[in-house]
Amino acid sequence: MPAISKAWVTIADGAVDPDSPLDSVLMTGIRDDLIHLREWLGAGFFAGAVQDHDHDNVNSKTPVLGNGSVTTAKIADSNVTEVKLGNSAVAQAKVKTATGEVSINNGSANLTLPGGQYGWYPEIKKAGPVDPSHQIGLNSTNTSYLTNIFITASGDSGAFGYAQQRYVQASPPYDLGGGEVPLFVFALVDTLGNIRATYAAADPPWANNGPTDIRADFIDAAGSAFKLARPAVNVAKLSDPVTREAELAKLDAAPQLVEITQAVKQADMPLIPHPFMGNPLTGMTVVLLDPVAPLNERLLRLLESGESVAALLHGDYLRIGNTPLPRSGPPGVIAVSANWKLT
Repeated sequence: MPAISKAWVTIADGAVDPDSPLDSVLMTGIRDDLIHLREWLGAGFFAGAVQDHDHDNVNSKTPVLGNGSVTTAKIADSNVTEVKLGNSAVAQAKVKTATGEVSINNGSANLTLPGGQYGWYPEIKKAGPVDPSHQIGLNSTNTSYLTNIFITASGDSGAFGYAQQRYVQASPPYDLGGGEVPLFVFALVDTLGNIRATYAAADPPWANNGPTDIRADFIDAAGSAFKLARPAVNVAKLSDPVTREAELAKLDAAPQLVEITQAVKQADMPLIPHPFMGNPLTGMTVVLLDPVAPLNERLLRLLESGESVAALLHGDYLRIGNTPLPRSGPPGVIAVSANWKLT
């Protein structure tokens, strides 16, 4: 990049008072300062450059984004309209994604997929001699939007149906009260101890699947996440002319900063405490593998490397306990230990 051709000239106050002459020294200084500013702003540095920077990679440097730097906070609508990225500036490696997996063993179930509205179309597969079917929300009972898949794999004790979904992560880490959870592993267990369905993902099923928006609009220098939010509108009051205008006035209020705390992240846990909502659970127990056990770190690495945690559970590689652990967690879900099978 060429150097600025004219040095900045400091013009003293005494050179521009009413009694000072309009001489060549003053005019040259004004001209040189204008050239300095023009070149510093960018025009003249590149052939064909325009006067103003618009960050379109023609008159400014191509943006450099680190791997995994694009999260849901970076793709909020407000950010997209304010920031111009050059063509093809966001590659796959720049997006911070994770993969979650659900499965069914000899049965049928509606299963909640991780990622919610930030998940891509799921991939599916089978294991065993029976061809499973995969559908979106068959006989779904949820009354709010939920990313759901219905899998049927029945008729044989070795019939398995799997689905996995890649999604843009929103607000990790998650802490249920006993420390950060590297991986959420849920299992649906029948009275004989058979694992009938599973869920494994770095994000819990209630994240981005419930009504609470946990997506951050920006991250501050200390690493704390924040969103801009207006007061919530009570839709029931919109039907009454007496209360309607006051309620709608909330939409005109200036957005306020709200920190995305752990309480905000877990706000929808009571609504979607586990990924097996909407299924008959008589005779079934929903368990969560000890969320803060070191084993979960290993299982997360396996999932990230493309291995199936669900297949490990169905394939009898892991043994899960039946004694509830004193862990904070979703209502109606029992936290249990898990270990590798010894023999």
